[in-house]
Amino acid sequence: GNCVVYSVFFGDLLRSFVRGLGVTGWLGSREAMIILPTLFPLLPLCLLKDLAALQYSSFFGAAAVLYTLGVMVLRLLDGSYQEGGKYYQDLNANSKPIIPTGPFEMVQMSSLVLVNTLAVSYMAHYNAPKYYRELVDHTVSSFKTVVAVAMGIACSVYLCSMTVGFLTFGVNSRSVILHNYSPNDPLATAAQGAVGAAIVCSFPLMFCGLREAAIDLAQILAPSLAPFLEDATWINIVSIKLLGVACTLSLLLADSAGLVVGVIGAVCGSAIMYIVPSLMFTYAAKQEDLESKREIFWVQVLTGYGVLIGIGGLITSLEY
Repeated sequence: GNCVVYSVFFGDLLRSFVRGLGVTGWLGSREAMIILPTLFPLLPLCLLKDLAALQYSSFFGAAAVLYTLGVMVLRLLDGSYQEGGKYYQDLNANSKPIIPTGPFEMVQMSSLVLVNTLAVSYMAHYNAPKYYRELVDHTVSSFKTVVAVAMGIACSVYLCSMTVGFLTFGVNSRSVILHNYSPNDPLATAAQGAVGAAIVCSFPLMFCGLREAAIDLAQILAPSLAPFLEDATWINIVSIKLLGVACTLSLLLADSAGLVVGVIGAVCGSAIMYIVPSLMFTYAAKQEDLESKREIFWVQVLTGYGVLIGIGGLITSLEY
């Protein structure tokens, strides 16, 4: 799910970026901006087995996100997108700022879409074991510190970007906020390219989790394949096929980045964060005959909450 979201996102952003540079025709289409980066650099990067090799691309991704946040803050402060501002006339009716005056105008049923987006933002559970193994001098304590710092920084960036975007465009903020900005704004155009490249750089991290999960599932369903799936050549074949599937699904869903994020966030996010861990705990507790009825009760409450959030988020994504 995350791999498809990432592909749709970088295809969408890079298309806007190249069109801002004047590129037209097929090279200026979403399809081209999904296929070409998938062939290079994603294909060779996704064949890497060691995440440490991605540290430099990760640094670039972080720098690109900070640059984009800086551009958003600048445009909020200089009023370029307010009525009478430099780029206000470039905006269509659905992108012009409408700032709500009260809390009831801000919180609506459609606000559940934000919950879906946040669910996707924090879905990194599948790589946790690999991060732990590759952490230098890893201990449980040091891993907790690294995770807390990383999640804290990510949370701060999300909060700042959401706040600045909403203060700039209000209720007309789009699911991909950079699409609100004028194509004639060079700083915003550069930000689209930077974030698109940042997503490309971080894609292999998501793909690594997909590959490991697929190989583990194949070994469970067909134990006879285990010797083959430990061979580097077969692992590369699996990687190429999975990347092809992700690319194909992204091409089919390329016109609806916000919908893809919403649906995957509602279904996969709720399942991974609330439902599956709760069910696993309940099963383990019953198998071990643990006398923790209070914990089991609250875990079951959490399961129900996850189901409600998932259904509400899915309905909201499809309607809004």
